[in-house]
Amino acid sequence: MKVIKRQHTFRKYQHWVMATLWLGVGLIYILVNDKPLNVMSFLYFIVGIGEISLQFFYLKKGRAEESIFWNEEVIIVQELFQKPKIYDIEDVDQITVTPNNFLLKSGKAKGIMLDLKGFTEEDIKKLQARFAAGPVLTSS
Repeated sequence: MKVIKRQHTFRKYQHWVMATLWLGVGLIYILVNDKPLNVMSFLYFIVGIGEISLQFFYLKKGRAEESIFWNEEVIIVQELFQKPKIYDIEDVDQITVTPNNFLLKSGKAKGIMLDLKGFTEEDIKKLQARFAAGPVLTSS
């Protein structure tokens, strides 16, 4: 089962916005200055292209969303623009689901806290129902 956080439009496309700004500043710098090719405008264009590349990378790798996925073997927590964190069910010590946070404790120093702001009430109830008794699945 998987629950996905609804993203704010700016946060989801922040690299597109920043790329547009950097490329726009580079273009303005070229138009305003006397020299057609200036080092500063060239650097602005490089940063803008870097931001576009970063957005394509995140979209290709599926890192442009926040989600929690679980099945009988693993729990996968995906934070925005981060590498997914995979936890085996057997290694999970404790899972706490509050209306605002998802806390997963695994081992002495491993674990994660994910803010549930932006998830729907239905998704939070699914998480609470699934992990109310702990991470271990019961046979039904």
